[in-house]
This record gives sequence, C-alpha cells and structure tokens, in this order.
Amino acid sequence: MSAGESKSKIRIVKILDILKAESDANHPISTVELMEKLTNEGISTNRKTLYDDIDVINNYYAEIHTTKSTQNKYYLSDREFDYTELLIIASAIMAAGFIDEIQTNDLVNRIYNLTSKWQRDVLKQSISLKNPYKHSNKEIFINIETIIEAIRKKKKLIFDYYHYTLDKEKESYEIRVSPVDLIYSNDLYYFIAYVVEKNKYYTFRIDKMVNVDILSEEIDKNTYNSKKYINEQFSSKTFQMFDGPEEDVRLRIHKSIVDPIIDKFGEGLIIKRIDDDWGEIWVKVKVSRTFFSWVSSFNDKIKIIEPVDVKVKYINQLKNIINLYEV
Repeated sequence: MSAGESKSKIRIVKILDILKAESDANHPISTVELMEKLTNEGISTNRKTLYDDIDVINNYYAEIHTTKSTQNKYYLSDREFDYTELLIIASAIMAAGFIDEIQTNDLVNRIYNLTSKWQRDVLKQSISLKNPYKHSNKEIFINIETIIEAIRKKKKLIFDYYHYTLDKEKESYEIRVSPVDLIYSNDLYYFIAYVVEKNKYYTFRIDKMVNVDILSEEIDKNTYNSKKYINEQFSSKTFQMFDGPEEDVRLRIHKSIVDPIIDKFGEGLIIKRIDDDWGEIWVKVKVSRTFFSWVSSFNDKIKIIEPVDVKVKYINQLKNIINLYEV
C-alpha cells in the first residue's frame, strides 16, 4: 500500500468518526467545518478530495446525507440504532437490578457513544428511571459467559450459591449441575439446571452465583423443554406498588426471607437482629392494598410492628378477606 493510499484510508476513517460523533439531522457539519476538524487531526484535505471521500463512504460504508448549496452540509444518517432504540436500550440497562452500578455506567456510556454528542445530551436528560437497588455481584457477565460456554460444550458446571443471613453476611454452598438454559424474567437473570439424582430441574439466580467453573464431565441426559418449563415457572404475574401515602414502616422479618427483602429494598438495607430467627427493618413504603398483599405473600414470616395505624389497616384488610370467605 502506497503512502497516498494509506493517508486516504485514514482520512476516510476520520471523516466517519467526526460525522458519527458530531453530526445529526439537526446538526449538520459544513464543508469548511469538516475540513477544519480534519486539519485539527493533522490531516490535510481540499474540497475536491473531501467530495470524493464522501462519495466513497456513501458507496461502500455508510449513508451520509448531503445538503447541497454554496456551503454543503453533511450528517451521518446511517446509524446502527436510532434515538428511540438507544433510549429503550439504555433505560432497560439502567433499570436492570442484576447489573451492578459500575457495569451499568460503563454499558450506558458506550450506548451514548453510538449517537452524536447532541443526541447524547438529550438521551442523558431523557432517562429518569434508574434502579436504586442494584446488586453488587461483579461476576454477573463472566457467569453468563461461562454458563453459555458450558451449555454449548455440554459440560457440567460447579459454583458457589449464596444467601444472606440476618447479619447480612453471605453464606454459600457448592453446587454441581448439568446446565440447560438461561432465562431473563422480572428484572433478573436465571440459570436452569438439571440434577440427575433428583430427576428435577432447578432455577438459580445468576447474581447469587460465584466461582462459576466448567467441569470436564458431560452433562446428564435430560428431556428439557424450554417452552414448557418457562410456562410453568415464569408465567405468574407480579404486583407493582400502587400509589399511596409514603410512610416509614417497621417490619419484623424471619431469617428465611432476608434474600427477597434485600431484593426489594436494596443491599444498603439495615437489619437489626432480634434473636436467632428474627430481625427488624425500617423501610419507606407507599402504604396501599398492594403493599399489604406483598406482606401477606410471606405468610407468618413477616409482621408490621409500627406505625400502629398501618398495622390496623392491614388487620382490617385481612378481616375483610376472611369475611368474604365465611360460610
């Protein structure tokens, strides 16, 4: 390759970089501006060379929209994603609880860089939904990659699976299984595995898996049916909190429900141990019938302690339900 050909290719790459980062339909770049930016990059050009480069890019790389006049203006119209698509993707990542804060910021910033600096600023201002309860497992992406590789190779997996104690310490135990599937549901990533000794499929949360490794053993034969399993395990509808007065509520919780409680209120939650089996938390919630339904879902493993008026409202709701079923 001659020196001239090399410079020509570098110039074309730089033109693409500039138009990708600094132009859009509302902010086209003029011929003079584009030449000045190239000069600032240490690349000399002239109008004829620039026009030729634009033609090459349009014919072989990407579409550059040109508004012809005494001062032509250009913007890159051929992008991998449009503004709305980028907004949806970035919002989903910001809201996903299984992606930790550092990885969230890294991914979202890379998404912002797929559009112009002008739309990048609008995107940042447009995303208001951000999950405040991000999980802290930094191995989540490595875990997913390892699981996918094990499924592809049809090899068994070994990992440590943990849960929280009342002291918010992690207790874990080792698991060896035959991997069969990955499922994303209700803001969480799940790993489906087969255990031949039980002749049963188990669902594990990937954010609670650490030290994941592939074994040399082949997976156990099984008849996993993805559609059937998903319909059976993931078809239930979850209730969202309806609007209601926001109050600080003290709850007494059993040690067996610490994990879902932390999932709901975040890893920064403070748990005061009462005894070997029980702890208490203060949480800010919107008191509504849906909140009471959420409390009821834990049966006798949770109790509203105060405020008294919230406890009375909950008792009245339970009485109304009981009255409905009186025979």
